[in-house]
Amino acid sequence: MAISAENTQTISDIPNKILETVSAFPSMPKAGIKLRALLSEKNVSIDEIERIMRQDPGLAANVL
Repeated sequence: MAISAENTQTISDIPNKILETVSAFPSMPKAGIKLRALLSEKNVSIDEIERIMRQDPGLAANVL
């Protein structure tokens, strides 16, 4: 199935249309930022991960 030039233009416009429609993107919660930084370290304990996850029940629910 070949993609026409018209379809290519439409596909490339999608990111711009999304940015025009969405007024703001939610920021990552502080717990998520802390967890991401912690997980980039080599020696991380489960207790440290749990301590951060307890700060944000929504984040914990998404992980589970």
